[in-house]
Amino acid sequence: TILVTQWPVDDLATFLLMTHFYQLVRTGEKPDLSAVLHESQDWLRQLTIAEAQAFLARADIQPPSDWQQFPPDPTPFTAPDYWAGFVLVGQARQVLGHG
Repeated sequence: TILVTQWPVDDLATFLLMTHFYQLVRTGEKPDLSAVLHESQDWLRQLTIAEAQAFLARADIQPPSDWQQFPPDPTPFTAPDYWAGFVLVGQARQVLGHG
């Protein structure tokens, strides 16, 4: 199973979603990959600028200096352009096991 996008997605949004996705996969708390992707998309949609900055700080990554690229909104990733393009190809309902 692979996770791909159907169109070009902003680099920061991709980084945030993919990092959160793989963190959830590692925990094994979700029953399958489709549930992990759905939760990651919901998480990104609701993510505030402050939460994104804290997330990046934990990853030791500097937030972009130009937050103006995002809508002047406390939740800059609500538009489907940032999260809806991600899809799983393969066995999306694959049950996740613990390594």
